[in-house]
Amino acid sequence: MSEAAAAGKNWCLEDPDLMPTFDDWLLVQRVNTSNGTRRPLCFSYDGAQFLDSFFHQPAAWRLIHCATCAYESGLPEDIQLSYFRRARKAVLQAMCEKPTYQTVQTFYFITLFAAWKGQPEAGRPFLKAALDLVISLRLDIDPDDSPWLFNLNLSPREKEDRRRAFWSTFWHLKFEQAVSSDAIHVSIDSSRIKPPGAVHEPYTIFEALPQTKWVCDVYSLISAIKSHYSSAPKSIDFVLASDAVNSLHARFLHLQSAIPIQTFLIPESPQSITSTDRARFQAQLHTQSPGEQLDMLYFNVEFLSSQCVLYRPRLYLSGLNSCNPMYLHESSQYIIANAIQQCLDNAFRIANLLDYILEADSYTHTGVYPFFEAMTVFWFIWCRMNRVWWTLLSSKRIEWPLMQSIIVKVVGFVRKVNDHEGTKTGTTAPILKCLEAMLNEMEDIERGAGKGNVVDSPESDEVVEEVVLGMKIVSLDDASGAHDNRGQYRTKEPHCYLGLLGMDVGGRVRWKGPTEQSWKLFWKLYA
Repeated sequence: MSEAAAAGKNWCLEDPDLMPTFDDWLLVQRVNTSNGTRRPLCFSYDGAQFLDSFFHQPAAWRLIHCATCAYESGLPEDIQLSYFRRARKAVLQAMCEKPTYQTVQTFYFITLFAAWKGQPEAGRPFLKAALDLVISLRLDIDPDDSPWLFNLNLSPREKEDRRRAFWSTFWHLKFEQAVSSDAIHVSIDSSRIKPPGAVHEPYTIFEALPQTKWVCDVYSLISAIKSHYSSAPKSIDFVLASDAVNSLHARFLHLQSAIPIQTFLIPESPQSITSTDRARFQAQLHTQSPGEQLDMLYFNVEFLSSQCVLYRPRLYLSGLNSCNPMYLHESSQYIIANAIQQCLDNAFRIANLLDYILEADSYTHTGVYPFFEAMTVFWFIWCRMNRVWWTLLSSKRIEWPLMQSIIVKVVGFVRKVNDHEGTKTGTTAPILKCLEAMLNEMEDIERGAGKGNVVDSPESDEVVEEVVLGMKIVSLDDASGAHDNRGQYRTKEPHCYLGLLGMDVGGRVRWKGPTEQSWKLFWKLYA
């Protein structure tokens, strides 16, 4: 038998679903280079190397890139989901192969795509698999401190690619823990690996992104606050001051002190950005690429929102008749007034930074949560806070035209994110409905038609039908929209930082979640 004939016995047909095409390469090239106007700089992987070897990349790694690029470029949803399903098919066919750090990157991108489509539950098994591989492949140990890699003679570029595999997966883990009450919990940290750094050969391959570590720390703080308030406190005193609350405040101050001051984009006045502020922000941002600028903007809104999350339970005390300043000790007045001021100032700062994010034309689901937090602060202060507290604040009472313009802008941003997610959306839809209900109630208050200074109305359950906002869980394999093949779907607690803590919006809209009922009873008990 000839050598060719022997070799022919091992020939097998390639699955057409998994084969690369030039159109696929063009799609990724257009997105990663902004139609050829910049180098392919990516946060989580070596974009230039990926494009150069596109036709030799593993099928799953290549196809999930095509899915995310189809999403980013706004291609029809059936094309996006077709790439996604083919990538999952490739993953299943490659299960017997030895995993590498590229496998971690593949799983991360599947998780990311599912989250972008508003269905994070579909990506959760892949996130768990990615985290397991991070541990087994020891990606949480820096390549410079990994003797088992020395014989590979990895270049600085290859070492950084491994770091990015860790940081992208770790970032998504911390993000999920901040927004989900039933997130994955694994024993993994970033103490043994360097933050994302720059690589030039001689042109830029990777940009330095130190804020990645800081935003992970912010997510960890929000997750700790979320866990602490997962059930209602025993009394008002536990909200005003307790060892646990004091520890969270100390943790926030430590985090703030560890971050370089030039990273923060803080205007002189919380309620507006002046020309002087803009010049200073421009000086801080001008040396950075568009990607780095956007990362800094999102870091700032996440950091500001962590302060709102930290102080919001104390802010809510300002709506209780039992916490009228005339009944409180001076120290308690100060704690609540400070919480109101902190929440209000940071909510304004978050809203003002939205203009910069809109200029970058960025509409991702991760950007929604800080603005939901800011809107919740505005709504509570406008519709629930006892007006006497304004006399104890340094801020003047907000004029309705200013408040209305901010809220309409935020709702418009969230609506665009919701539309961008497509028919499968589950994460942004309940947030959008809640924001629209908040806007309606604030407009009612302005017209004199709302109920105003009431934390919760015991009668509201008997008068109107409740609308409980939940996150729809559907399959990304189903092409028929937001339901499964039986025309049904299940719902769970929506993703967010802190929910509504037992409040209703407009007397009828409530947040789905196991902690909401205990908080609702807490407010009624101390009203």
